[in-house]
Amino acid sequence: MPVSWHRGQERPLQCALSYAIGALPQLTRLDISWNEISNAGVTALADACARGALTNLTHLILDDNPASPTAKQAAQDAIKNRK
Repeated sequence: MPVSWHRGQERPLQCALSYAIGALPQLTRLDISWNEISNAGVTALADACARGALTNLTHLILDDNPASPTAKQAAQDAIKNRK
């Protein structure tokens, strides 16, 4: 399923991430740098990971997105500390 979005359109990016979360259970590395992801997008990804999505994900790269360092760290912690 092709997914596209344009800079500044966070909703399509969230849809793409939702698709990836459900469709890629074996994913171990996700690099979504340079995608204009805000705190809301990073928080949604962190919440999904904390609830058990992307169970094999060990590396999340969020470089050069406008999300705050606190939100980015929360996403890293969600991956690291999930049960």
